[in-house]
Amino acid sequence: MSALNSVFNAIVLNTILYALPVYFGYLTEGQRHMLQQVLHRASSRGFTPFDYDLGTLAENAHYHPFKHICTQ
Repeated sequence: MSALNSVFNAIVLNTILYALPVYFGYLTEGQRHMLQQVLHRASSRGFTPFDYDLGTLAENAHYHPFKHICTQ
């Protein structure tokens, strides 16, 4: 993992993931597209080797706490 990827994950991705479970349902289609563009540009410009999908991230962020509670 490169240092640039670590910084991207720590600052940008974690900020998006922190708020995503609560605010994803309130985002307009334009706002979702804007966030998806941020993730795509980060991938295309070499900040991260992964091409993240906002919908998949939102689904995982929404169900992750529930799965964590069920496994304990």
